[in-house]
Amino acid sequence: MARLTRKNATEILSQLKKDQLKEIARIFGLPVSGNKDELISLIVSNTRPSDLAKVLESEIGPKEKKKGDTKPKAETKQKRREQDVDASKLFKEIVKLLKKVTPPKVKSEDELELYVLGLLQGKFESKKIEVVPQTIAVSKGKTTQPDIVVGGVVAVELKYIRGSGDADRGIGQATKYASMYPYVVLYYYDPQKRSHHSNSALAKNIELIVYPR
Repeated sequence: MARLTRKNATEILSQLKKDQLKEIARIFGLPVSGNKDELISLIVSNTRPSDLAKVLESEIGPKEKKKGDTKPKAETKQKRREQDVDASKLFKEIVKLLKKVTPPKVKSEDELELYVLGLLQGKFESKKIEVVPQTIAVSKGKTTQPDIVVGGVVAVELKYIRGSGDADRGIGQATKYASMYPYVVLYYYDPQKRSHHSNSALAKNIELIVYPR
């Protein structure tokens, strides 16, 4: 493959099928909704050319070159459909889980993220649903990323509330992520009960969970 740049990445990606673009998006923990042009723009904007080139070679190249694949096309499409995450169902499961649990006393937002990350990984990775923390996403070249992304379709943003400013920043971030992902869960750990927001002020695809209730 020729050296990949942001300029020719769009042209190369445009030659792929939508299912292949969705597969690449999943690898980088990006949303998988939208049409081909939207997926291409999302991938190019949120990946480094060097990382994208490796994925194209390791994930897409061998599959395109492979010969003798006797699986019927209908079977292949069905398998891909089964791999697609039901975003609405996953969102409801995450909301139900986070509303039900009582988190331990944490001293920082990092500790809160570790707890929630372990909780979500334990719940969903056994179902082959990827749970990607922000640290991994940033290492792949993405500069704007929620604390956790589940299945490529649900963003989870966590805030340890020490003042109203923390709550306001959480709302701003959640609103931004709501334009990037089908669903967003905004979780406030608010031991002093200083937050003042409610779900009624948020977009329909954002769920605010406050602990303690």
